[in-house]
Amino acid sequence: MHPERQPPAPLDWGLLAVLGVIWGGAFLGVELALDSLDPIWVSTGRIMLAAAALALLAVVTGAGLPTIRTATGRRIWLHCIGMGMFTNAIPFSLLAWGQQHVTSSFAGITMAVVPLLVLPLSHFLVPGERLTLKRTIGFSIGFAGVVLLVGGEQLVSGGVATGDAPMLAAQMACVAASCCYAVGSIIT
Repeated sequence: MHPERQPPAPLDWGLLAVLGVIWGGAFLGVELALDSLDPIWVSTGRIMLAAAALALLAVVTGAGLPTIRTATGRRIWLHCIGMGMFTNAIPFSLLAWGQQHVTSSFAGITMAVVPLLVLPLSHFLVPGERLTLKRTIGFSIGFAGVVLLVGGEQLVSGGVATGDAPMLAAQMACVAASCCYAVGSIIT
């Protein structure tokens, strides 16, 4: 541990727990909203509420939005568009569609794939990040664990039955959403 770093305080742990409840609760909220709304409306509503809140925050704090008149401003907007697509629009839509067929807990568990995908993506997309033997072993163990959590029943039963094609597509949509979050993390 570096001398200038302080160990996490109880408040830090409390804030992390609140964040976990909020993020985990979003899956339950989507599941409940799907009882009366189409998946695209659920994801659009989430994005519109968040965009309005962030725009209001930018105005209230005086931070404003970046201009497109400078190269830096255009680069910021390009990154924001990439982040918006890969951390909001695409995964929210995939998750809302997938949760018509899978449980909110399954959708949440598939998010375990995100950090596992960031590791190999970083190797190829982030200068200076390399897959070492230790990281590769950790990735392999983590990936095996996620496969067992997400698809353990299918592995044991020998695959998805013919009538479960929508379920498999929904499960793959949830995993694809995790892939989007990983790409969005790299863009961030």
